[in-house]
Amino acid sequence: MMTLLNKIFNFGKTHWHLILLAMILFLALNVRMQTYSDTSVLTQADTWFFLRKANETIENNYRVPSWDIYSHFPPGRPSNRWFGYEYGMAIIYLPANFFGNLTIMQVANIMPVLMILLSVVIAYFLGKFFSNKWGGIATALFVAFSPAVLTLSMAGYSDSDVVVVFFTLLCTLTLFYAFKKRNILSYCLAIIANILFVISWIAGWYVILLFSALLVLLIVVNIILKNFKEAIGLLKVLVIIFVPVFLISFLIGFNIFTSVLERFGWFRGEMLVNISVAELQRFNLLSRLGIEHISSRVGTLPFLLTILGLPIIIALRFYKKSKPSEIEIFLFILIIFTTILVTTGTRFVLLLTMASIIFAGYVVGKVVEYLPKEDILKIVAYGTILILSFSMVSNAYAFILSGRPSDNWFDAMDWLKKNADKDSLVVTWWDPGHFIVYTTGLKVHADGAQCPNYECVIYDHNVRIQDMGRIFTTDDEEEAMSILEKYIQLTPEQCQEIKQRFGDIVPDDVCKPVSEMYLIASNDLIGKYYWMSFFGDCLKKFGLQSADVCYKTPLKWFEENAQGRNFIQLSLSRQDAQGNLIYGEIVTLTVKDDQLIPILNIPQQGIRNAVIKEIIYYQNGQESKFEYTNVTNTIDGLLWVHPDMRSVIFMDSTIRDSLFTRMFFFEGKDLKHFELKYFDPEVRIYKVVF
Repeated sequence: MMTLLNKIFNFGKTHWHLILLAMILFLALNVRMQTYSDTSVLTQADTWFFLRKANETIENNYRVPSWDIYSHFPPGRPSNRWFGYEYGMAIIYLPANFFGNLTIMQVANIMPVLMILLSVVIAYFLGKFFSNKWGGIATALFVAFSPAVLTLSMAGYSDSDVVVVFFTLLCTLTLFYAFKKRNILSYCLAIIANILFVISWIAGWYVILLFSALLVLLIVVNIILKNFKEAIGLLKVLVIIFVPVFLISFLIGFNIFTSVLERFGWFRGEMLVNISVAELQRFNLLSRLGIEHISSRVGTLPFLLTILGLPIIIALRFYKKSKPSEIEIFLFILIIFTTILVTTGTRFVLLLTMASIIFAGYVVGKVVEYLPKEDILKIVAYGTILILSFSMVSNAYAFILSGRPSDNWFDAMDWLKKNADKDSLVVTWWDPGHFIVYTTGLKVHADGAQCPNYECVIYDHNVRIQDMGRIFTTDDEEEAMSILEKYIQLTPEQCQEIKQRFGDIVPDDVCKPVSEMYLIASNDLIGKYYWMSFFGDCLKKFGLQSADVCYKTPLKWFEENAQGRNFIQLSLSRQDAQGNLIYGEIVTLTVKDDQLIPILNIPQQGIRNAVIKEIIYYQNGQESKFEYTNVTNTIDGLLWVHPDMRSVIFMDSTIRDSLFTRMFFFEGKDLKHFELKYFDPEVRIYKVVF
């Protein structure tokens, strides 16, 4: 018995790092599988795009379709060039289906988990390569539980963000492995890893370009120091790795430098939607809110280690009286580059997170080297890291579930699939486009795959977002119809233009008219109404006769001149001593002569005890509507009271009369071109009658 215990103890003492890595992998798997579902992807809108493209690739005998007729129809658009993630999903499906009879939906659910587990293993080897086993364990732990990584790699979140995590680690590891070994195998690994990154993500060039910048810097330093032999050796490494990656990528259609321009919008032009996308908003990184935001995404511990890492590393270098290593220079370049990027938009937080994770793991490894040799101190140090890191799990589960379409949406899509003609076009605000296409097999007017004018040469995303904004927010039904009519079919001239631009990849169906058109008004658009009215404001101000002017109006005009309107949604705050219901300390519902009277108070705007002109509420399930016309102090608008009386929505006169309000709140009453076909608490589907 003692011999067995001794063997176990000795094994644990010798292989403690592998035991800890196994524990991290188990915990990472356990946390992420909480959101697994074998019936539906539980996540945000873009996941449905990758699922659909993987499915299309399988059905097309593993050839990526060249044209996507379902997105931004008419006429559709060229298929996404960065197909690595969905193609990888299709490849995994082949053996998974053969051995386990799994569906592509199940593969999509599990794909991010598989990739993050591989990423954790790669992170361990990267941290170990950069410093030591402690650095490897710390890097693996940070990858497993950093909030930014965790929320983007839960089961079901089958988006390309996990590609960034996986290939950032793999490319960094293979590049430095090649830098050290300088043999054929190491070069081949680095070249293959970076090419795969380039074809999987639009900015997959960033690691190799930063690594190349490091080599150029080292070459220049060695030339200055007249160490020409080392400079020539570094130049060989640069040429052997970078040139094949660039040439092979170029030959298969992936120009790295074009990707650089496109990633930052220098090539694709201004995209109006960027004004409203939260992840593209700029913020002050040096402000308290900026620091708190970055810390909450990166994780407190890796963030602090990154902030403190520079003076720690410098202190260690002074202590050892040595110059910075190539690894440290690269990490400083990586941190500086990603920090600059994140100030241009929070979408780059993931890149800063990866830089911080790698750097923090390196710092842990180096600090542990200088701790006393007693194992107990190292165990305490690692235990502290483990506890602080695992505490970062908190909000991942809630985040992932928040993006799952409700049963109402699935029921609505099932109705469309069964009742709409296969050549129908579905029109709504662009967010649910990918979900609609996958679940119905129907074409959509717009979706989350933003389409710049060099791909959507007829109606780009700027055109469609303004059109859709105006359709929903106008009070003129005929104006809405005149906008929708142009999406029935391309003109002969437009057909010729699209075929000349893209050649043989354009299918004949792009010029066929749609047989039916359906419009969806959904409850999520109540909160998005501001942006619909904002983007439709140019067409409102200048009229449809000047639509071309609006479509070409610079983004700056919208930022300075466009005006959006909001539904004011208020929850029940309290009940006063007289029994009146108070909502948000703004709206009061009082009763007089058995009639509800809505009173609005916004002193900052000079509104005091004003009676809202119209009110809609429910009694015993029946709708009651009352209009106050004989009151002197009124404000033109409508108050809609939820049947449970727990919330109200105030609409000013422009919102009250809009097409969206009439469709969602009043079931299309008195509309002659929009026929209500499906109704549930969240979704209304209208057939457009031309």
